[in-house]
Amino acid sequence: MAKGILAVVLGLGLVALCGCDAAEPVTTSTITTEAVAAITTTEPETAIQAIDPPKEIPQLRKTGKQLDDFIPEGWCLLDSVSLDFNKDGRGDYVGILEHASVHRPLEWPNLPSEEIAYTRILFAVKGTVDGYQLDFQDENLVRRQMQGGPFGDPYSGLEANGSAFTSSAYGGSSWKWNDEHTFQYKDGAWYLIKRLQQGFRGPQIGEQLDDYAIGTGTHWSIDDDIIMEWYKESRREPDLLYKHKVEEIVKLGPPPTLEAFSRAFAQEMYR
Repeated sequence: MAKGILAVVLGLGLVALCGCDAAEPVTTSTITTEAVAAITTTEPETAIQAIDPPKEIPQLRKTGKQLDDFIPEGWCLLDSVSLDFNKDGRGDYVGILEHASVHRPLEWPNLPSEEIAYTRILFAVKGTVDGYQLDFQDENLVRRQMQGGPFGDPYSGLEANGSAFTSSAYGGSSWKWNDEHTFQYKDGAWYLIKRLQQGFRGPQIGEQLDDYAIGTGTHWSIDDDIIMEWYKESRREPDLLYKHKVEEIVKLGPPPTLEAFSRAFAQEMYR
């Protein structure tokens, strides 16, 4: 049986600069830091090459008057969404940062400092009377620019819904994968409440949906041999393939915290 199909497809693990209103994210092309603003000069390639990779991941500042205050020098805002995750009536943000040096005409990173440069920082700030306060930062949960395989940059979006946000990634080649993580803020902490993983080879060939809100995971896959035989058919009707789905219902434990899932995800990605 091909329970390993999905793991292989997903294990191979749309860059936009965004702002948003209170309802939902709005895409924008505005670059919000001085370091990246230099890229838009008359000699963009020279400006990008002048930005050296960072030697370490920065610790974001604890407070700020506006979202841009949390962007360290040399880093830029890849995406952001607004929400009110602690339901206090003040606007909050979840954002993703990347280093400006990743936009240089550089192939795969071959130095430790360059690998650090490809790290993306996921963070959240909450509104206060005086501005904003850092709630968390994480360096594991958003895949790097080169981790989409031949498909390219796997980053595919950030969405907010109530006190929750979802980060999505998509990549692969002929075998493609999709991975979505949804975190919700509750009682002063963030928890993974849903994870959706899907595998595709033309049609969808597997899925793992872990829904901690209902405490169950629904996993299904199709045997490797059946998929290969299906591709030999002259009429590749999806219904003929999906009748061979093998489904399993899994009982889940309590939802992991964002920090705990981050550690597990890092091991999953880099083992």
